[in-house]
Amino acid sequence: MATGISDNMIMMYVIHDALRRDLEQLTRAAENGAAFDPARRQAFHAGWELFKAQLHHHHTGEDIALWPRVRTHLEGRPDDLALLDVMEAEHVRIGPTIEDIDAAVADNGSGPARLAEATAEFFPYILTGADPELSAEAVGIFPPPLRMLIRRVWQPRYSRRQLWS
Repeated sequence: MATGISDNMIMMYVIHDALRRDLEQLTRAAENGAAFDPARRQAFHAGWELFKAQLHHHHTGEDIALWPRVRTHLEGRPDDLALLDVMEAEHVRIGPTIEDIDAAVADNGSGPARLAEATAEFFPYILTGADPELSAEAVGIFPPPLRMLIRRVWQPRYSRRQLWS
């Protein structure tokens, strides 16, 4: 597939799609009561915790590895630098929003069970629901053993968890 997206940016697009997907899930769960339904609460909380972890990892990567590099290439381009400043400011505003949502859906009991190892969840997390061609291109970046592990082990295990419902 010719996307015009360089290999080093494909993962950026795929993770953004995954984050948007789960924000839609959060909205639906808040609207239909899944966040507070005892029968669905554990699945909702597992989805919410995974979303927060993936968002944190993604934003940390952008803050440490991406924004500083981009900033050096934007010297002398005030409009582009202003846009970058807005994007960085969004990261700062997201933290309190996450805390507010946490407070709204907090379990007064013991809370959700610990999630599986983050690295095993990351790939199925970002690939579930992604554009099939983009997903295939993203997975194609990795060596065959990792591609097999993603497709045959991690994605099926992730799907069985039925997060958000």
